[in-house]
Amino acid sequence: MDFGEFLLVDTYFPMAFFPVFRMQDALRRKTLTPDIWNHLIAEYDRTESRRAAERDVRTAFVPPRPFVERIAKLGAMSHLIEVT
Repeated sequence: MDFGEFLLVDTYFPMAFFPVFRMQDALRRKTLTPDIWNHLIAEYDRTESRRAAERDVRTAFVPPRPFVERIAKLGAMSHLIEVT
């Protein structure tokens, strides 16, 4: 089940996941303290935010090269323009 499906089920059956969340909360309280879980979740969020920012930088919009540079890259007018 992906997040969209989860939201759809939650919209129609809001109490369906309540027992699961109660069980998750009980497990968290028994295994680690809520403070440690909050720290782990915050660290995960920071890591994911950093990864998303790096992904955005890598996929940022790169403006198209000028027409003359594209033509020069093909070999025409290469004597007039330095191709990088």
